Amino acid sequence: MLSILVFFLLVSPAFGATITADGCTPRALQDAINRASSGDRVEVPPCTYDGTWSTVQIPKSIVLVGAGGDATALRRSSGDRVMFSVQGTTGFQMSGFWLRGETADAQGCVDASQPGSKGRNGTDTGLLLTKATRYQVFKNRFCNFRYGVTVVGDPAQAEPGVIFQNFFENIVVYEPCCHGYGVEVRGESAWPTAVDWGSPAWVFIEDNRFDVIRHAIECNDGGKYVARRNTITRPTENAGALDAHNQHSWKRGCRAVDAYNNDVRTTETTFTGFHLRGGDASIHDNDFGKTAKPVVVDAVTHCGDPYPAFDQIRDAYIWDNTPAGVSNRCPANLLLGRDYYLTPRPHYTQFPYPHPLRTGENPPEPKPQPVTLTECTIMQVGERWHLTCIMESKP
Repeated sequence: MLSILVFFLLVSPAFGATITADGCTPRALQDAINRASSGDRVEVPPCTYDGTWSTVQIPKSIVLVGAGGDATALRRSSGDRVMFSVQGTTGFQMSGFWLRGETADAQGCVDASQPGSKGRNGTDTGLLLTKATRYQVFKNRFCNFRYGVTVVGDPAQAEPGVIFQNFFENIVVYEPCCHGYGVEVRGESAWPTAVDWGSPAWVFIEDNRFDVIRHAIECNDGGKYVARRNTITRPTENAGALDAHNQHSWKRGCRAVDAYNNDVRTTETTFTGFHLRGGDASIHDNDFGKTAKPVVVDAVTHCGDPYPAFDQIRDAYIWDNTPAGVSNRCPANLLLGRDYYLTPRPHYTQFPYPHPLRTGENPPEPKPQPVTLTECTIMQVGERWHLTCIMESKP
C-alpha cells in the first residue's frame, strides 16, 4: 500500500500584475494606469512622444517603469502644466523616464547656459507628488522645466519618501524672474514647533545630479528636506545652488533643512552655495567649490522687521563646509551666537544612509514561501515512474 507523500518546496510568491502601456501618449499612459490596481507594475516601452500634454493622474500605489536611459522620452510642448500627478499614495515608485518641458526641443534638451536661452519661458512641472508617502523616484532624467519634481505634504507626516539617482538639467527660467528648481519641497502651511533631526519625517533628496540650474533644491510653506550626496554643476549666477525660502509668496517659509556631503562643482564665484533665508538648518561638510559666498544667511523681505521676524532663522548651525565663510545679509535680525552658529549642532544625529526605502534600485529577492504537496500518487509506466501531487500554497 502506498502512503501519501507530504514535503515542502521553496517557490516565489505571487506579486501584483504587470501591465504594459500601449505607447507613450498621455492617453496610453493613463489607460494603463487605469487598468492597474495598487501594487501592480506599469511598464512603458521604449517610445517617444512630443506634443500637447494632458496630466497623467496617478491615485494608486503602483510601480511605474520606463525603459531607462533616453529610451522612454516624453516632451510636453503645450497643454496641461503638470506631466505626472501622484495623489495620496503609499509606496509609489517611478523610474526609467526622460521627461522634457516646453522649452526643450524635439531633438533633446536646450542648454540654458548658452546665449539666447535666458529669455525662454517655462511654466511646467515634470512630476507632482501630493500627500504621498514612502515614495521612490529614481533614475529619471528631467530637463527644461520650471520645476522638475514638486513635493507637497504636511511636514509632520511620518515618512514622505526619497528622490535619488536622478539627473536634473537645464532647469532655469529667467522670464518671469526667477525660477528653475530641480526639486521643490512645499509643506501645507504647517509649522511644527520642534524639528526632528535624524527622523524619517523629511523629504530625502540624495545622490542626484543637477546641471545648469537656478536652485537644485528649494523649499517653501513649512517644507522640510534632507539634501545629501548630491552633485551640482554649473549653478546659475547670483542664485543659491541650495536654497530655503522665507515667507514671501507662500503663507510660511521653509521650516527646516539638513544639508551635508553635497558637492558643488564650478569655477564661478558669483553664485551662493546655500542661501538660507528662513527656518532652522544644519549645513555641514559640503564642498561649495570656488564661490566667494559659501553660505548666506538672510531675512530678505522681512529684514528690519521687529525681532523675531516672521519665520526668520532662529536655530541654524553651519560647520565644516569648504569654503567655510558665512555672509550675513541681515545683521539687524540675525545675530551670530543667537540665531546662527558656526559650530556642530548639539545632540545632532543623521538618518541612515542610504535611505532604507531605496529598494527600487536593487529589488530584493522574493521571500521563499512553503508549498505543500499532498495526495500524491505514484505509478509505473513502462520503465518509468510518474509522481503526481496536488499542490496547495500557503499564504
